[in-house]
Amino acid sequence: LVRGKELRDAALNHMLGLPAVDSAVPVGDMLERLHPEDRPHVEAEFHRYQRESPGFFELEFRVIRRDGGVRWLHSVGQSFAGPDGKVTELTGAMADVTRRKEAEERLQLLLDASRVLALRLDDVEEALPEVARLVVDHVATGCLVDLAAPDGTLRRVTAAHRVPEHDARLHEALGGTDRGPAHPALQCFRTGEVCFLSRLDFKLCDAVSTSGAARWASSRCSPPSPSARWWPRTWPWRRSWRCA
Repeated sequence: LVRGKELRDAALNHMLGLPAVDSAVPVGDMLERLHPEDRPHVEAEFHRYQRESPGFFELEFRVIRRDGGVRWLHSVGQSFAGPDGKVTELTGAMADVTRRKEAEERLQLLLDASRVLALRLDDVEEALPEVARLVVDHVATGCLVDLAAPDGTLRRVTAAHRVPEHDARLHEALGGTDRGPAHPALQCFRTGEVCFLSRLDFKLCDAVSTSGAARWASSRCSPPSPSARWWPRTWPWRRSWRCA
């Protein structure tokens, strides 16, 4: 803090999507890489550790990598004081805990969705909009819900986007009867197997939907090449993609 520098090792820079070399950057550079929703809290804690007596600290927060990806980091450290008793140095270590956080989110989603469906056993379809909203709150940027008819055709039930104002636009962009012949939803309902696309680019969007509006949906995802996953008959009412 006295020198106004953050010293980062190669491993941490690699987690941030930066060149895997040791570096010295101005104090505050790490704060600039925080997820906007986490920055106010983490920044407040960072300044508090500088003001208070030396001690240990522990935080979990999201960072946005240089490639646009989002990762969860677990940070532990300690502050040290100079001769005058004021904090002069913060040191610690960070670990990537993205997989654990995602597992926790998926578990919470299953618990919440099960609770919603259990209360609507007489009319499950009525509960699906609420379930779709839970999906985007926990694990996805957008969620489209289809029901399969006996003849194998799919009927759009609802759509949800992490930004509620985009719900209707998402429904229009990836819904209706404009599914392309290579649509993964049709594939997974035919085979009964989960269909996962690690990269959802414009070319694949054209296969997902013959409507040009599908490009809008892809452009609303971050990073620029989001992933998509479709679930078949075991969860016939849900189709969603997650933008990590």
